[in-house]
Amino acid sequence: MSPTIAARRKITVVGVPDKIGEAARIFETVAAADINIDMIVQNVSVKEASTAISFTLPQSDGKAAMEALRAVQGTIGFTDLLYDDQIGKVSIVGVGMRSHPGVSATFFTALANASINIGMISDLGDPDLRGRTGRAGRRRRTRGAHRVRPRRRG
Repeated sequence: MSPTIAARRKITVVGVPDKIGEAARIFETVAAADINIDMIVQNVSVKEASTAISFTLPQSDGKAAMEALRAVQGTIGFTDLLYDDQIGKVSIVGVGMRSHPGVSATFFTALANASINIGMISDLGDPDLRGRTGRAGRRRRTRGAHRVRPRRRG
């Protein structure tokens, strides 16, 4: 297993009506702007009939995605857009994810020991695990992620 690190941008669409098809409309808008997305997190508000959807994308596509979404804000009905250009992606990829229990615990412990806060987590299935962190502290994140070693059985 080996960690990889990349700088990204994060957009959060706030106040999305919590009903069928709204996420599709958001991502159709981004796709129509020819922008790829690699991580999505949705949070549902308990008190309101709305949700927030965050996603990450390449650095070069942040401005275009914001412009495309602003153009459909009234149609979709979300309340706000938040943009974060201080995001980094840390990924662990490898077949050891399947055969070594505790890889996630070891990975997140190493990041915590390097004083790195996690903003988003995605498990894309075997054998991949990703976390989003602030861009500040990139060297700490890199050193922390590279210290990750699977626990040996036996």
